[in-house]
Amino acid sequence: MGSIYKLYIHFYVSLLCYKCSPPADPHGVPADFPIPILFDDTSDFEYFQGALKDLSKVIQDRAIEEGESKADDLRYPNYALEGTPLELMYGESLPRLREIRAAVDPENVMGLTGGWKL
Repeated sequence: MGSIYKLYIHFYVSLLCYKCSPPADPHGVPADFPIPILFDDTSDFEYFQGALKDLSKVIQDRAIEEGESKADDLRYPNYALEGTPLELMYGESLPRLREIRAAVDPENVMGLTGGWKL
């Protein structure tokens, strides 16, 4: 069985449609633009991971160019690509989160599960 990855470009319609009537949801109407990435050969993982990182950089660079983002803006952890620095997800809260982790999980059991390491 092959692997399936989906890239979602997520935005809110209310941010793009200034003349639209207001949505019932106070955060706007979410709109996803899914780009499915399918492959059978696990050796392709590195290639596609690199392509996603390249695409992410192009989008971020354009957002910075248009004044919609900054290079050091925090990334939403659920959408962050592998290798994203923790500082770009948690910002100034990172030292405090590390203190909490050390107090609550001194043997770092949760660190055995994978994912982001505080």
